[in-house]
Amino acid sequence: MSAPRALLFDLDGTLIDSAADLAGSANVALESLGREPIPVDQVRRFIGDGLVMLMKRCLGGDDSLLEPALEAFREHYRTHLVVQTVPYRGIPQILDRLNGHPLAVVSNKSESYCRGILEILGWSKYFGSVVGGDTVPEKKPSPEPVRRALNELGVEASEALLIGDGTTDVESGRAAGVTTWAALWGYKPKSALADCGPDAMIETVDQLRERLESHPGLMA
Repeated sequence: MSAPRALLFDLDGTLIDSAADLAGSANVALESLGREPIPVDQVRRFIGDGLVMLMKRCLGGDDSLLEPALEAFREHYRTHLVVQTVPYRGIPQILDRLNGHPLAVVSNKSESYCRGILEILGWSKYFGSVVGGDTVPEKKPSPEPVRRALNELGVEASEALLIGDGTTDVESGRAAGVTTWAALWGYKPKSALADCGPDAMIETVDQLRERLESHPGLMA
């Protein structure tokens, strides 16, 4: 593609590794209900479809405990957004070099959590749009979150590139008509992402930087 005018990023598994903090809050919720904690690596596989699906998976489909689990999770997570959460190596440098271009976060995490994490990391200045899982009525894989971000950035779908580690990212971007790159350093297996048919598969953050640098004028 020609140099994109705008870049849209997923958050968890793409810009940040948040699995430990999500697992911590999920396990606080589970233990409050008398359930056994779940290893971080297992929780990692549950991430990407929003909090409700995360807790449904942690509960093994026991919806009778879902509401108290969600309440306990939210109570803990809102004050533990960035305890063990870290940016993937190289991401802060990429964002700094993209500063001044139209950038957005498009996540299935609640918007307030997204904004809180961006503020703590000092990244709020980079993003002209932050669309969370509760910003519009439908989450990814619906195209509506991507369309909201495009509207807020003032760009057309043909001018945008979406980068995410989940199948919902690829499906949402494709449905909205934007170019999609699958980030293979995140939480979803390569085979699942390949099946969605992204425009490119990006193995590492270093490869992402190299691909972006190939577009003159994109990265200062």
